[in-house]
Amino acid sequence: MTVERSITVEKSNDIKAFAIILMMCHHLFGCGSFLTLKENTWVSIFPGLLVTLSSAAKICIAMFLFCTGYGLYHSYVRKATVEKTYILNRMLKVLIPYWVVMFFTILYLAARGKFEARYLFVNLFALLHNDDILYVSFSWYIKLYLCILLLFPVIRWIEKRLKKNIIIDAGLYIVIPFVLAFALRGFYNEESFESIPGFILSTIQFTLSWFPLVSVGTLFAKYRIYEKIRESTDRIPHPIIIILSVVCMIGVLLVRSKFSYSPYSDAVYAPIFITSYLLVLDHIKWRSKYVMPYIGRNSLLYWLLSGMFFLNTSELQFVAYLPKYALAILVWTMLLLTPFVELCRFLSSKIGQLIISK
Repeated sequence: MTVERSITVEKSNDIKAFAIILMMCHHLFGCGSFLTLKENTWVSIFPGLLVTLSSAAKICIAMFLFCTGYGLYHSYVRKATVEKTYILNRMLKVLIPYWVVMFFTILYLAARGKFEARYLFVNLFALLHNDDILYVSFSWYIKLYLCILLLFPVIRWIEKRLKKNIIIDAGLYIVIPFVLAFALRGFYNEESFESIPGFILSTIQFTLSWFPLVSVGTLFAKYRIYEKIRESTDRIPHPIIIILSVVCMIGVLLVRSKFSYSPYSDAVYAPIFITSYLLVLDHIKWRSKYVMPYIGRNSLLYWLLSGMFFLNTSELQFVAYLPKYALAILVWTMLLLTPFVELCRFLSSKIGQLIISK
C-alpha cells in the first residue's frame, strides 16, 4: 500500500476542508428562509442550480463522520495497545475549542442582553438540539461526536473478538444501528428535556441514526476499500478519471437533492461522493498546500464560528452577505472567519497543553 493510494491525514484534512466549503454553501444558499433573513439577498449566474446543489451539500455532515470513523479505526481500534485516557483526550480536543467559542459567544450574548444562564449546563455539552437554547449555533454536532467516541471502546472490544468479514461487519455496524434507530424513532426528542429515561432513549436513537455513517469510514479503513478502488483505476487516463469523478460528484448532489432520507441515504451517497473527490484529488497535478490543509485542520472552529451569522445571532448575518454575489459571499465569509478561527485555535492550543494528558 503506497502513501498515494491510502487516505492519509493530509487527504482526510482535504475532505474536511471541502466539507466545510459545502457546509458554508448549504447554510448561505441552500436553507432558504430557515437561515437566511429576507433582507439578505444574493446574486448568481445560475441561482436555481446553486440552490439545488447547496441544499444537497448537507452531505458535508456525512463527510465529517466518514473521516471520524476512518481516523478512529487507525488511531484507536486496530492498535494493539492504547492509552486509557485516549477517548477522554479526544473528547477534550473537541470540547476545549467548543468552550472557547462558547465563552466569546456568551460575552456577546450578555452584551446584547440575550444570555440565558439557566441553559449553561445544557450548552456545555450541547445536550439538546434546540436553536433557542444553544448559545453557539450549529453546535448540536458536539453531542453527537461525544456519543460516537463513547461507542468506540465497544467497537474496539468487538473488533478484537470478531474475524474479518465485510458482510457481517456491514450488518453489525450499519444495518443493525439503522434498524434500531428506526425502531426507536418514536422516542426522538432532542429539542427539550422531559425526563431522564426519555433523554437517554432520544440520545440513543439520535446517535444510532448517525453512527452508520461513521461505520462506513471505519469499514473503508479496515478493508482498504479506497486503496483497492485506486488500484483498479490506475490504468485509466487521468483526465478521464477526473472528468468522470466530477460528473459523479455533481450527480450525487443532484440525486440527493431529489431523494434524500438523511441520514439513512447518506450511507450510500457519502462513500460515492468522497471516493470521487479523492480520485480527483489524487489525479490532479496541483493541490492546495496551505489553504485547504488549514481549513481542514481547523474545520471544527470554522463550523462553530460560522454560526455567528445565523439563528440566535442572525443580526450579524448582513455582514456575510455584503458582497451580494454568491461566490464572493462564500470567499468573503471564509476570509472573515479566519482571524477568529486563528484566535480560538491559539487559545484552545494553550488551554489543551495545560489540560490534556500526554
